Amino acid sequence: MKKYRGITNSALLLLAAVLAVVPYAVHSRGVGTGRAFDTFRLPNSTVPTHYTLRLDTDIDRGVFDYTGNVQIRINVVESTNQIVLHSSRNEISNLQLRTSAGLKVTVKNFEFDEEKEFLVINVGTTLQANSGTYTLEIDFTNSIDRNDQAGFYKSSYEDDQGVTRYLGLTQFESVDARTSFPCYDEPGIKTTYDIIISCGIDYHARSNAPLRGIQLLQGGKKLSTFATTPRMQTYLVAWLVSDFVYEREVLSQPQLAVATWSKPSSAHLLTYSVDASTRFIRAMEEYFGERYSMSKIDNVAIKNSDYSAGAMENWGLVTYRETAIFFEEQQGEQQQVGVVTIVGHEFTHQFFGNLLAPKWWSYLWLNEGFARLYQYYVGDISHPELNLRQRFITGPLQSALRADDSLTVRPMTYYTETRQGISRLFDSIAYDKAASVLRMMNYALGERTFQKGLRYYVQQNKDRGVVEENNLFDSLEQAAREDAVLPITLTMHDIFRSWSNQAGVPLVTVRRDGDEYFFTQQRFSTNPPEEPFEHSWWIPISFSTPSNNAYEKLPAFWMPPNVSEVSYTINTVEGETVVFNPLSTGYYRIEYDEGMLQELIDRMNTDHTGIEVAARARLIDDTLNIAHS
Repeated sequence: MKKYRGITNSALLLLAAVLAVVPYAVHSRGVGTGRAFDTFRLPNSTVPTHYTLRLDTDIDRGVFDYTGNVQIRINVVESTNQIVLHSSRNEISNLQLRTSAGLKVTVKNFEFDEEKEFLVINVGTTLQANSGTYTLEIDFTNSIDRNDQAGFYKSSYEDDQGVTRYLGLTQFESVDARTSFPCYDEPGIKTTYDIIISCGIDYHARSNAPLRGIQLLQGGKKLSTFATTPRMQTYLVAWLVSDFVYEREVLSQPQLAVATWSKPSSAHLLTYSVDASTRFIRAMEEYFGERYSMSKIDNVAIKNSDYSAGAMENWGLVTYRETAIFFEEQQGEQQQVGVVTIVGHEFTHQFFGNLLAPKWWSYLWLNEGFARLYQYYVGDISHPELNLRQRFITGPLQSALRADDSLTVRPMTYYTETRQGISRLFDSIAYDKAASVLRMMNYALGERTFQKGLRYYVQQNKDRGVVEENNLFDSLEQAAREDAVLPITLTMHDIFRSWSNQAGVPLVTVRRDGDEYFFTQQRFSTNPPEEPFEHSWWIPISFSTPSNNAYEKLPAFWMPPNVSEVSYTINTVEGETVVFNPLSTGYYRIEYDEGMLQELIDRMNTDHTGIEVAARARLIDDTLNIAHS
């Protein structure tokens, strides 16, 4: 294995002096060889099987340039004379390719497709498919002195003496790992990482995996070596170089070290986040029937003005804005809710997003929807005193209904390739709508069945570690069939796809004729277009009356798509009113006919406590929005 050449100054000079191959920039869609890359997706004729990444930093001295060496073990899956991966901002000084026997493979040159951020390596021979393992080794330099708060970048704080102290942190999601080291930067490409970082002796490095050892170096530096990570995608790779302090609690059975790190002057604000983390992660493990995969997980608090991402679920090294995770007693319950839900969101990602990665960004909602839902629903288990399940209704559900009203809104599953397009996917649809639809399915199947389906989803896919929506639908279908909670003619694929692949929120209109109720559906909009919508869904219709709450969560029936009208009989005693979607479990709005609406108003005027709080809120919100439209 090649000795790491980024630790000493003499080695750095050697790197600058030796240039094995000559790069040149390619500004067009194609590259110098004439091959046209007509997509922003990697060709994937080669795939990585392991990274060894070495970084040499001097942040403690206020030096923001760093040197790196990455060795990527790759397999060839399709015969090719090119290796294509991602790289941006990295100044490559040396590049070589070796066989598994250590023999050098001729590299003609390498080039950059700047539009697609590709590093294209032109090999002097054809690499045959399934011909064994190769090692691609790249020496590079880069800088953390950047202003986009992405990649590997600098932050700072003032210590008690007013001295500015610098630190370096990472924010790679969605496509900025490539701006810090050359890599295959796509979400469906998972492999393991060995990370080795040198820094000043008074600083320390943290990364995804536990620290394996520290070696003292000359010149007042030390080298930190970390254990091999689980198989993960590049956007989860993370490290921190700082003089931060921490508060830690070590759980047993199995052992798990949970810590929160911050600048020294904020050490007194960390206790609540550590406690919230330990309570949530154990509740999450029990709920999903899966253990967290490493022996440590760190939270890191970053200065607000230096951290636009808000929070990031890096596997084992989660980052947050300071105000999201700090807690003082006088701040009260609202800040407790904030800390528990943000920790819960990022910890839920350790399963949904990290253990199970999206095959492509089209399925981002499989990450963010689960994290948004269970920050409240598992949070309600770990912290019952905060009443988080009820808070979901006034939080994410309302946000989703507002966002989904737009005529230009996208569906949950949505394909895009470009950096800008991927960035735009991180919206209320991926987070709030997806969470609301998942919550609806949780109640429509029954929570025990839905939970069983999610446990199947985790167990059936964790070894491969890459998922798309059909994997979720398969697992939910299995649980639903076992528990006989779906009509025999219905499948979870048909039901769920009507929600994940269509934009908008349904408006269900109800009219009554005696004990017979008639339902129609259409897409809701406060500004409907001239041409009517053609959207249609499988909708779980729930209801309650003063004498019948059997269907206040479970669906009385599934309203089919593409049907002009559906009828359903509800037997009521004289004077009873019927409330549909009474606990706001369904992701749809209800419009009552005039007579039914007046009865509900009269009932609330007489005794508003006779209708659940969630039902009253849903009735008022739906009625006002319908009136506005």
